[in-house]
Amino acid sequence: MHASKRLAVAAATTAIVSAVLSSPVASATTDPGQASHTRPAAASRCGGNLPATPYKWTTSKGNCSVFGYPGFQLGVRWNVYGNQRAALQVMGFDSHGKRHWYKCGSGGGYCKAPWGNGAAAPRVRAWNPTGISHIYWNVG
Repeated sequence: MHASKRLAVAAATTAIVSAVLSSPVASATTDPGQASHTRPAAASRCGGNLPATPYKWTTSKGNCSVFGYPGFQLGVRWNVYGNQRAALQVMGFDSHGKRHWYKCGSGGGYCKAPWGNGAAAPRVRAWNPTGISHIYWNVG
């Protein structure tokens, strides 16, 4: 790598770390009246949304990176709007670090996929055999 590229990478890394360290920490609330129960999953810290159609699998990449550790499993919570037969799969990693799609079922819910000791942006894919739906998902 050229010296100018190394310098650019170092500057970008410093800027990211500075932004993370200076960002305010949100406080949790225990008052149920203050919690938003209708907020879609895509409004959370890490997640996304995607359509599910009968034509092909559609994919979505999360808006963050997840840093794992040995034995870590990535949890994904997802909601389906529209036709409830939409199926979701989460990308995870086997014990050798190879990527695989892991089945989450259909209709929404929560599932886990092996992640291990790696760092990557979470990815999901969806398909609906009988119609069109929209899926909101988040890591957590």
